[in-house]
Amino acid sequence: MTLKPSIVTREAGASQPAGRRSRRRVSASHVLIALAVVLAFVLNILALQDRNASVLVAVVERPIPSGSVLSADMVRLVPMHADFAGLDSLVTDGDLPNLLGSVVSRALGEGAVLDLASVAPAGSASGMRAMSLPVEESRAAGGSLVSGDRVDVIAVFDGTPQFVVTDAEVIAVPAVGSGSFGGTDFYVVVGVDAPEALALAQAMAAGRIDVVRSTGAPAVGAVSDGPGS
Repeated sequence: MTLKPSIVTREAGASQPAGRRSRRRVSASHVLIALAVVLAFVLNILALQDRNASVLVAVVERPIPSGSVLSADMVRLVPMHADFAGLDSLVTDGDLPNLLGSVVSRALGEGAVLDLASVAPAGSASGMRAMSLPVEESRAAGGSLVSGDRVDVIAVFDGTPQFVVTDAEVIAVPAVGSGSFGGTDFYVVVGVDAPEALALAQAMAAGRIDVVRSTGAPAVGAVSDGPGS
């Protein structure tokens, strides 16, 4: 007798053998969730790095009088958060080497943060001394002076106006309204010789000065050496 193989009929809805189960497809939503998790992880790391990032800025170690020549022992470097809004206006460790020897154009107290507007080039093309003249903007040709201008400086002694210095070269002026953290300090850095520097110092001690643009103007003539001359 010939035996025939038995035939097993699978009813509709019956499960397939385990070996033949189809693999579940990965949906787009699963991919998006995975990407979101990875992105959040990366952003977390970057945020922590940014929070710890800092830049070294120059802080005044001891009081610096106006007109001083900047040297390394006058300042120290301290860390400041890299996201500080006014960082671009401050002297950093990268700026400092190139600024040593510059003239400090306004008096700075101990602990003050050194800003770029407080320093000016060390000397003029003619080799004269550089001197900073703190002056009201309205009394310095309305703040319109630029490097290369020639200026006269006038002071009043005992009610009498006198020319203290004439035909001085303008070495540098600040941007309008510049100064530490957006202050309103204004000054003009001029090239002078030794006697002119002393005369200007005496004039500023006596009171206000006027800085007059004299570019292209005729020479004044005899210049006063100060009160009593």
